[in-house]
Amino acid sequence: MKKFLKYRKQRDIPVCKTLKIGVIGAGKGVGTTYLAIMIANFCANFRGFKTALVECNDNKDYIKIWNETSINEISTIERNMYDFSYKNIRFISEVTSKKIAQLELNQYHVILFDCSMDSELGLMEFFRCNIRIVVCATQLYKIGWTKKLLSDVKDIPIKAVAFCADKKAKAKIEKDFKRVVKDIPMECNSLCIKPETCNWISQLLELQNE
Repeated sequence: MKKFLKYRKQRDIPVCKTLKIGVIGAGKGVGTTYLAIMIANFCANFRGFKTALVECNDNKDYIKIWNETSINEISTIERNMYDFSYKNIRFISEVTSKKIAQLELNQYHVILFDCSMDSELGLMEFFRCNIRIVVCATQLYKIGWTKKLLSDVKDIPIKAVAFCADKKAKAKIEKDFKRVVKDIPMECNSLCIKPETCNWISQLLELQNE
């Protein structure tokens, strides 16, 4: 992780109009993809932003979306399971640095990166983002990953969130790492979210209501 922090400091990151949001989880199964899709849904369908969601991990969850959704509901030029549009969101997986660079030239308002701690490309893109969100875990068997990740990003601005967090464990994390950990709202379907969840995401991203 330290070499990626060094990479971020050394690299000249240009200022662009595209808002890049990185979401990374403290291990698997903590709600990273759940939150990333929810934010993408908010950006695309509630704010009207041209939005791309990039899978920078090895979970292959977007292919599962492709497989479970009827062809009539999916918009794609060549019916490519690695690059398709659904619910006004462009889902992209199996990415490379070159493909991400090309994506950044396509005038997207928002590009979200669904990142993983064990993905080199995901870590690099996470540090390049304008907004960085860390999904913490408070379960006893996962809290070690949370501590490691928060230690690794202690010197950069991030937003910490957690899903179904244990209050006592969350309070200790907030005290030890001097971070406010916000509770992720519960939604049965991250592609169908309530107005109060939209308000929560807007506040998390610090977007002004128009």
